[in-house]
Amino acid sequence: MLDELHTALRKRDIFVTASWRYADPRSGLLAGTEWVVARPTICRTLGLSANSKPILDALTEELDQTYRAVIARLPDNAAVRFETIDDKTELILTPLDKLEDPDSLIALRKAVSERLPRVDLPEILLEIATRTEFTDAFTHVSEQIARANDFVTSLCAVLLAEACNTGIEPLARNDVPALKRDRLSWVNQNYVRDETISMANAKLVAEQNKIPLAHSWGGGDVASADGIRFVVPVRTVHAGFNSKYWGQEQGVTWYNLISNQFSGLNAITVPARCVIAYSYLL
Repeated sequence: MLDELHTALRKRDIFVTASWRYADPRSGLLAGTEWVVARPTICRTLGLSANSKPILDALTEELDQTYRAVIARLPDNAAVRFETIDDKTELILTPLDKLEDPDSLIALRKAVSERLPRVDLPEILLEIATRTEFTDAFTHVSEQIARANDFVTSLCAVLLAEACNTGIEPLARNDVPALKRDRLSWVNQNYVRDETISMANAKLVAEQNKIPLAHSWGGGDVASADGIRFVVPVRTVHAGFNSKYWGQEQGVTWYNLISNQFSGLNAITVPARCVIAYSYLL
C-alpha cells in the first residue's frame, strides 16, 4: 500500500494538502475575480491573446502531428525499442554516441583563450574601480568627505576579503600602508555598510548598461531571481533548521537577482524558514 501511495504521489494522481512538493499545483493558480482582474495584464505581458482557444488549437495540432510523425518513424528507429521487464513493457532509449569537437570549435576556444589576459582577481577589482569610480559611493559613516591616501586600494582589499569570505588577514601587509591590518579594519568599520554597498552596486549596474554588448543580451528590464542554499556551521541570526534542504544541520538561502544584461541587481540572505525562488518582471 505504501509503495502504491508513493507511486501515486509521484504521478500526481493524489495530493497532500499541507505539502509543498506533493501539493496540487493548480491550488496556486489565480481563480475567480483575482484571475479576471489580472488576466489582461498577464496576457499583455506575455504577448498572448486573451482568447485561449486559437492558441490551444494550434498547440493541439502541433502535438498531434509530432506524435504521428514519431509513431511513423518508430519501426525504423534503431535507437528506440520496447522490452518486457518484470511483466512490464518498458521504453528503452539507446544513448547517443559522443560527438568529437570540430576543428572550428577548438580553434575558437584557443582564440578566445589567447585574448583573455591572465590577471589576478585584485587587479580586476582595481581596474573596475578606476573605470567606474564606484568607490566614490563609499562614504565615511560620520564624515562624508573623509578620505585616506590610497583609499581605493584599501577599500578593494576589504571588498575582496568580504566577497571571498576569507577575512582581512590574508590581504594584510605591513610593508604596504594601504594594506596594514589597522587600515583595513578602519575602512571596513567606517565605510562598508548596507547603504554604501547599494549605491556602489547601482553605479556598477548603470556602467554596465552603457556597454553595447549588454544591450545585445537584453534590455535590462527583466530579472531572474533564484536562491542558493548553504549549510552554516556556526550560530547566526539568519541560519535555521530545515530538514528538506539541510537534514539535521542549519543553513540559509542566498537570494540573488540578476538582470538579463547579466548585472547583479540585489542579493539578500533569507532565513531558513523562508523559501523564495521566483522570477520577476521588473
